[in-house]
Amino acid sequence: MPFPPIDKSFEGVLRELTARLGLIERRLSRGGESRLGPEGAELTDWNSAHRPGFYWSENALNQPLGTALQAGIVTLNAQSGNVRQQVWRIYVDGSVPDLRVWERNFVSGVWQPWVQTSNGQDATDSGWITPTFVNGFSGASTAYRKKNGIVYLKGEPLNATAPVTSTQAFVLPVGFRPVQRVRTVNWASSGDPTQAVFLTVQSNGSVDILCSIARTSTPGYTITTSFPSD
Repeated sequence: MPFPPIDKSFEGVLRELTARLGLIERRLSRGGESRLGPEGAELTDWNSAHRPGFYWSENALNQPLGTALQAGIVTLNAQSGNVRQQVWRIYVDGSVPDLRVWERNFVSGVWQPWVQTSNGQDATDSGWITPTFVNGFSGASTAYRKKNGIVYLKGEPLNATAPVTSTQAFVLPVGFRPVQRVRTVNWASSGDPTQAVFLTVQSNGSVDILCSIARTSTPGYTITTSFPSD
C-alpha cells in the first residue's frame, strides 16, 4: 500500500508544526511539568513560583488581587538571575474579560511589592493610577497614566515642609519611566508666597520636587507633564 503524498505547501507544513507542538504540550503537562503545559500549574502561594512557565491561582497566598481567579507567567533574566512575575485578573463576573495587570520582581532573594501596570481599560491605556507617596507628600488628585506609549502626570502633591532641595515624592514603575531625565518648571497652586516648582522625573522613575523658596503654609505643587516611556 503506497504512503500518502507529503504536503510540502506552506499550509501543510504549518498544520504539521501545529500538531507536533500540541503533542509536546500534552506530553509535558502529563509529565508533572504542568507549568509548561497549555493549562499551567495551580499555585497556593505566588512566592513559590520561581521557575519560568504559566501559572494560575484562586485564593492563593501573596496573589495581587484578593481571592479572585488570576493567571500569569514567570520569566527568568538569564544575565541577572532576577525572576519576574506578570499576573492578569481573568474575569470580572465569569464572562467579561478583565485586563488588569500586576508585576513584581524577585531580586537578591526578596520579592518586591506588586505594582499595577494596567487597570484594564484598554491594552494601550493604563488608566489613571494613584502613586505611593514618600517623604511627607500626599494628594488624592495626583496620578500617572500611560496611553499609546506616552506617560502623563497630573495633580497637585502637597507637602507641609516645602522642600527647598530636590525631594522624591514618589516612584514610577518600570514601563512608565523616561529614557532620559525630564525636567519642567511649574507653579505652586496654593500657599504663600507664590513660587516656581521644579519637577524632575528621573530615568529610574523617581519623581522629584524642588521649591524655589520656603513656604509659610502647606502648598500644592502642580506637576502636569508628559514624556515617552522607556
